[in-house]
Amino acid sequence: MLEQAHKGLPDDPALIRQLAYVNQRLDDMPATPALRPAGD
Repeated sequence: MLEQAHKGLPDDPALIRQLAYVNQRLDDMPATPALRPAGD
């Protein structure tokens, strides 16, 4: 467990898929001032 944490990246394929899904959903959402980067 500690060795995985020190890598800084998740090794669990299920977790990677979940993160990819969340990122895709965020990309699909309409941009709102609250979600835009500060420099936008």
